[in-house]
Amino acid sequence: MRTDVQVYFGTNRNQFRANNSQAKIYVDKIAFGSDLSGFDGQALRFGKAAVSFSDDFVGAVTQVNVAAEDVLPSSANSRPRVGSREIYDELRRAALSSPENIIVVLHGYANSFESGLTGAAELGGLLDRPNVFTFCWPSGEIAVGLNYGHARKMARTSGDAIGRAFDILLRMLGTLRDEDRCHRKVDIIAHSMGNYALRQAVQRMKPHLETPAGNRLFDDLLLVAADDDNDTLERDDGIAPLLPHVRAATVYYSRWDLALQYSDRVKFNPDRLGQYGPRNLSVISEKVVAVDVTETLDQDDDILINHWYHRSPNSRTVLADMKRTLEFRGADPADPSHFPNRKKLDTGPRRYRLMPA
Repeated sequence: MRTDVQVYFGTNRNQFRANNSQAKIYVDKIAFGSDLSGFDGQALRFGKAAVSFSDDFVGAVTQVNVAAEDVLPSSANSRPRVGSREIYDELRRAALSSPENIIVVLHGYANSFESGLTGAAELGGLLDRPNVFTFCWPSGEIAVGLNYGHARKMARTSGDAIGRAFDILLRMLGTLRDEDRCHRKVDIIAHSMGNYALRQAVQRMKPHLETPAGNRLFDDLLLVAADDDNDTLERDDGIAPLLPHVRAATVYYSRWDLALQYSDRVKFNPDRLGQYGPRNLSVISEKVVAVDVTETLDQDDDILINHWYHRSPNSRTVLADMKRTLEFRGADPADPSHFPNRKKLDTGPRRYRLMPA
């Protein structure tokens, strides 16, 4: 039996006309590649996609609808069409029928447009969150060393586009009448280099975060296997400016994350947040909790499994803890009735080790 999941998306990837075989999926004949969109990646498109999962939870994109953009209609009788408003409004209406928050997923390095959609839909399904939005930035489609530096450059450039996508959402929700609001907040889940892209987006969002409309729109922030510096939550030029605008932030990290070891040792990036956790929790917001998942993983597993542990069937303990984090909002992170597999560490405040189930 196959299960269909809908995921909403924004992207700053280059668009092109779908060929005959692609047209079966891309119903508007618009497909997306691996490069930046026009205006150095600032041109945004929005849409929705259907992802079908088989019994063994292998997903495939079966349909992509790209929202129309017609901000300068040719006819005086025509109204402008703005894709972002159309998609965000549909997402809002979907959230009206669900008690769950909206989750925004920022994928990491080496994702095609379709794998970004599939991964977000899969994560939404695993977390029992039906209202999923993902931003598909051009992250490089093959995980080889030569692509890594280019993907980091794409993440830096894409941060502005991601920040604009957030800004549009914030402005739209801020102008809704109370009766039109879905009264759901937004959870952000960033994986791998998606955390570095989020860092760039936060810098773009700074002016908006200082306004009332930006106050506490976001609920939970989950930073998973983050390919960013371990002091990013301390720095004004990092993710730190976002912390006053979230309810809580959880960092999941693993010493056995070989992909991040590569980033650290081969690419000469500083200590990675996703490998060692925050550098110094005592100097950052008390909203931040760090969870070491190393003990739940198998050191002999494939390098990708130990980097994608939040979606791996071999590490369901991590997934269960993420679900509880999103479910038990405001709960004591050390409460064993809510987080039975966490063990408090003596190495600093708000640090926990996740033990195998």
